Amino acid sequence: MKMDMGLMPSRDGNNYGFEFVKRNGKAFLNVQLLQNSMDAPRIIGSFPCKKVPD
Repeated sequence: MKMDMGLMPSRDGNNYGFEFVKRNGKAFLNVQLLQNSMDAPRIIGSFPCKKVPD
């Protein structure tokens, strides 16, 4: 499963793109700082996810 989301703009004034990926029983949330310049380096963070009990 793969889901894409966007948060525009956030409280800090930046735009972020989110991608939730779940494969082979493992889940990750990838977050990318969206920038105006296509030449700017991509800033991406990847975070492991775990299910929180209700």
